[in-house]
Amino acid sequence: DDEDMLDRIAFDLGAQFLGDQLAVLSDSERFVVEHHYGIGKSTPLSMAAVGRLHGVSRERARQLHERALVKLRVNAAVSA
Repeated sequence: DDEDMLDRIAFDLGAQFLGDQLAVLSDSERFVVEHHYGIGKSTPLSMAAVGRLHGVSRERARQLHERALVKLRVNAAVSA
């Protein structure tokens, strides 16, 4: 029905926006953000788990996460 179609369109636009935002990140930053928040994955992971999965320390994963958030905030402000 129409409500389902509108929900799907909203979801698709949100997914496209998220993809556009994540495109400004480096591969490492994107990896950390996607895995920490569970984007496209089934379960969000702790920084320690993300670090182990990416082959870096928990602290390095945290640094990548912080740098990614700064880039996302700046990009969102510019896009607005």
